[in-house]
Amino acid sequence: MKYWYEPAIEVSKETIEINNVEAIISSSWPVTSHIIAKDLKKEYNLKWIADLRDLWNLNPYIKHTFIRNYFEKKLEIRTFEYADVLTTTTELASKKT
Repeated sequence: MKYWYEPAIEVSKETIEINNVEAIISSSWPVTSHIIAKDLKKEYNLKWIADLRDLWNLNPYIKHTFIRNYFEKKLEIRTFEYADVLTTTTELASKKT
């Protein structure tokens, strides 16, 4: 999903600058939307709501190797530490994040 990161960043920056955007919402899947939102938040000092419709690293339907899980978890933590609000679909999911 990383291949649409650059075009999405480019269009988002233009939209933010033209429309004086103050806050953004990202929703996943794909998780790339959260990485884009994090980068936009940092660059433009926006408020950011991250909506996890499905868990990222602890999603029971996604199977990765141990090494990939390790790096995905680190990326997940580094991404969401910038979120102003993190929402999930269930109470159980909120306890896992």
